[in-house]
Amino acid sequence: MFGFPTATLLDCHGRYAQNVAFFNVMTEAHHKYDHSEATGSSSWDFQNAFRREKLEQKSPDSKTLQEDSPGVRQKVYECQDCGKSFRQKGSLTLHERIHTGQKPFECTHCGKSFRAKGNLVTHQRVHTGEKPYQCKECGKSFSQRGSLAVHERLHTGQKPYECAICQRSFRNQSNLAVHRRVHSGEKPYRCDQCGKAFSQKGSSLYGLKEVIFMN
Repeated sequence: MFGFPTATLLDCHGRYAQNVAFFNVMTEAHHKYDHSEATGSSSWDFQNAFRREKLEQKSPDSKTLQEDSPGVRQKVYECQDCGKSFRQKGSLTLHERIHTGQKPFECTHCGKSFRAKGNLVTHQRVHTGEKPYQCKECGKSFSQRGSLAVHERLHTGQKPYECAICQRSFRNQSNLAVHRRVHSGEKPYRCDQCGKAFSQKGSSLYGLKEVIFMN
């Protein structure tokens, strides 16, 4: 019906073709082979499909299959405090600092500390003024990649954060969080002078100005 990249895989196919499940897996792999032959990755698709099918025959349990499948890294590093698991030991170490409060990376300019080195690098740009992320549309620069991503949505019109209640969309998650308070009635910001509560921090500052003006 279709060709195989190696004689070994052809032989394997002949021995297992009677198995309907295996035949379906190999058919899917062959479809991928047609599209990826030019990239040189097609033989991996066939061999992986064959290995995974053999594992399924040994144990139909999906968890066992996932543990034994090639290329799948398991979350073997578990946090002793909350049970959350990670694939890399470094990720676990970083997570554990949430529980311990450890912040080993300190800014030499202001003394502020951080759990991760990447966060320190980003923070230091406040002092250096470095803005390595530039918008290709208008040339505006930013100190953080995430800030650039939000800015670029001004040009594309993309609003990926949608309110589940009214379906209104927003460019960034923080604006969605503020909007949700319209539905929940939450007002976390309170004026120290008069006690009036607001849904946005800016509104509480405006309320304080009103009190000062009236007095």
